Amino acid sequence: MTQRFRLALVNAAEDVPRVIRAYGRACGGEFALVLRPTESRGVLVHLGKDGAHAWRSTDGRDAPSLPDIPTTPEDAVTEVKVAQKALGRQGPITLRGQWSGYLHCDGGVPVVELRRKLATYAVLTIASRPTDGVWAWKVDRLERWFGGPGQDTGEAPSLMLAIEAGLASAMGLLGQVCSQRDSRRRGAYDTDWAEKHPVRPAKERQDPTQRLKPRKRRRKTSKAAGAADASAPSSTTDTKTSSTGKTAARSGRAATTRAKARSSVDKRGSTASDGAAKASSSSKSTTSKSRTTRSRPKTTATTKATSSTTSRTTRSRTKAPTKAPAPLDDAAADQALLSAFKDAVSSALSEVS
Repeated sequence: MTQRFRLALVNAAEDVPRVIRAYGRACGGEFALVLRPTESRGVLVHLGKDGAHAWRSTDGRDAPSLPDIPTTPEDAVTEVKVAQKALGRQGPITLRGQWSGYLHCDGGVPVVELRRKLATYAVLTIASRPTDGVWAWKVDRLERWFGGPGQDTGEAPSLMLAIEAGLASAMGLLGQVCSQRDSRRRGAYDTDWAEKHPVRPAKERQDPTQRLKPRKRRRKTSKAAGAADASAPSSTTDTKTSSTGKTAARSGRAATTRAKARSSVDKRGSTASDGAAKASSSSKSTTSKSRTTRSRPKTTATTKATSSTTSRTTRSRTKAPTKAPAPLDDAAADQALLSAFKDAVSSALSEVS
């Protein structure tokens, strides 16, 4: 059984590992490996019963082979330590997965193998080939529901070039089936999957074209309905006119009543004034007859009474209002006439006395 030793990588997630290291007991002795893929250089030392030997990369070729350069054990250990100094900066990390690998002996010759799973169905494998001093890469695409199996191989003189070539080939193989996987339903190609995950039909909406219906024509209104509609406002107008006429009639009747009252008052006032004038003339004659016996103050009083009577009569005549008073009913008009008559009679009597 071939014995394998796991590789130790500095940041295995990087697209190209910076440093690869390995140590073990195999091939008849003790060995140590240091590879720097980004710089295309490396060293492998072997300490056995027949002494110490080393292998060093030359001309950009870093695929390790059987150590054949004699050295001392001290120099071999120092050379391994110097090869690990100054690890450098971190490189880009764009790929999925991580690098992993082993070192094993094949017929007494060390072989380094690297592996990275780029997807669930694609793996990139790179292995050293000591007989040729090159790196051989291989891309395997596994069979899935969206694509069949696929494979591509190649080789490169350095590990850096082998990684770049292998990744480029893997992208091509993945691209052939990625479109199928990302744009198709698995149930349409995988029978077992379809039984567990049946495709559900999409929910259909109600047909919107059912809303399209012929419009019904509006019926024309008859002449009778039009006449009724036309008469409706006129009836309202007639009602308003009749109510307005009633109000005007009432106002007219009240105005007529007031005019009659004023004419009667004027007649009675004129009668009273005539009586007062006769009384004054008689009083004047009496006064002239008895002027010698009566005192002057009485004449003054009589004159004042006459002037007051005249002024009262004038006031009663000029009492007619310029504006028509509020409409009165028949009872109020009669009462006003009686009051005016009483006032006129009382004033006439007072003048006569």
